[in-house]
Amino acid sequence: MSPAAPELPAGAEGLGLRAGPLFEEHSEDCRLAGYVSGDGMKGYLLIERRPAELRLDAGALLEKLRARGMVFGLNETAVRQCLDRAAGRSGAQLMEVAEGRPPEHGADGQIEFYVQPSSEEARYTRDAAGRVNYHELNLIENVAAGQELARLLPPKPGAPGSTVLGEELPPRTGQSARARAGRGVRAGGAGGDLFIAEFPGRLVHAGEVLSISQEYEVKGNVDYSVGNVDFVGRVVIHGEVLDEFNVRGEMGLTVRGAVGKCQLVSAGDVALTSGISGKGAGAIRAGGRVRARYLNEVTVEAGGDVQVERESYNAVVRTAGSYRGSGKVVGGEVMALEGIETDTAGSELGVATRLVAGADYRHSGRVRELNETAAALDKEIDRVSTAIGPLLADPQKVAALPPGKKRVILDLVSHLRALKERREDLAAQMQQAAAADAAAVRQINIRKRLFSGVSVELGPLRLLVKSPSTGPLSLLEDPAGGGVRITAYAPLGVPPAATGGAPGGRAPR
Repeated sequence: MSPAAPELPAGAEGLGLRAGPLFEEHSEDCRLAGYVSGDGMKGYLLIERRPAELRLDAGALLEKLRARGMVFGLNETAVRQCLDRAAGRSGAQLMEVAEGRPPEHGADGQIEFYVQPSSEEARYTRDAAGRVNYHELNLIENVAAGQELARLLPPKPGAPGSTVLGEELPPRTGQSARARAGRGVRAGGAGGDLFIAEFPGRLVHAGEVLSISQEYEVKGNVDYSVGNVDFVGRVVIHGEVLDEFNVRGEMGLTVRGAVGKCQLVSAGDVALTSGISGKGAGAIRAGGRVRARYLNEVTVEAGGDVQVERESYNAVVRTAGSYRGSGKVVGGEVMALEGIETDTAGSELGVATRLVAGADYRHSGRVRELNETAAALDKEIDRVSTAIGPLLADPQKVAALPPGKKRVILDLVSHLRALKERREDLAAQMQQAAAADAAAVRQINIRKRLFSGVSVELGPLRLLVKSPSTGPLSLLEDPAGGGVRITAYAPLGVPPAATGGAPGGRAPR
């Protein structure tokens, strides 16, 4: 039969002490014992005074505790307090007098991001006055090719701990961070711990994989839950774009829902399954094509063709390609380098509508400026020539003039020569501008109805439609006749021969 386990001292309940004392001594003046917690992290001192006077010394007591194994974390103040309490009270006094040190475990390795991965969590910013811009959630951080994305940081070593008995407690080693290069990312650095973008886009961190995506998809609307979108890749929006929110998708932009008073920008194509109601302030700027069901009160600039399914209403559309509509153009302006084709232009109410074919909006202002300057020069040349022409025709008259008047005539001759030189230089510039419009198609096709109030411009030729015409018909320039000619319909870029039998005949400038 095994002996009974030693009893724990009174008051030790809940302290988790080991069953037996570290040591126990009896003398005439006291009972002395040391205890240790089950995990070895706490050391306790028990002093029970006898009826005789307590003759213990704190220094000697500390040495005794060390000698009996309690070598780490001894608290001299706590030992003295236990001794004082035992001297002034009856019964056993049990106090904590030593504490071990837990190990400091090694920190796990981490991924240090130089670019924030795409997130659904808003990252608001404040201006200098502390105001939050709720239109900017910063869900995307754009990445450039060759940009450093992230680096793997190694785990940090820990520090060992100790029990009150001096037993070393080894630290746990930190775990290494794990990441690998996915699509559009390459590993670099001396140990392959650096991740670098191979092409522009946004950083995606999924599991252990770092990759670059060139597409950003918005499942719902672009509103306060998404904020403005500014992305170097392609953007696809399945919902609407609400008023005052702007979207840039550098490689292309598609919106499935309606668009309000917004700015849509792309170096590629812009495709609107519905359309845009810009309320006079909305805009689309595309380096490629633009396709929409409708364009209402919006400014559109496109490097490629513009295709409108239903209507362009009070919109300003300028394209370096062609404009093709299956519906109507009412109000506003359409300027297309490669020609215009629509079912209907204008309305029965005679709404002012401007159609300009064969002009490149990218330098149409420069061409207009050259034309205006040339006209002013021609007028001045004509004025000076008229003034001095008769005198120059008779050199004897000039020779007979008084010296002062002769000087005025010679100054006018010099001025006229300078004017003509400027006019020749201007003509060369105008020729260069005309050569830049080599792709120009000065043709407007109306498939159903051309209403009065429509202004037509084909190069320098202009026509204000004063009576409606029924299509299909084409409007072409007639340089020989000095006006715009309305003729039988022909596909854009393939005008019919300049014969006389055209509906409406030649319209004067």
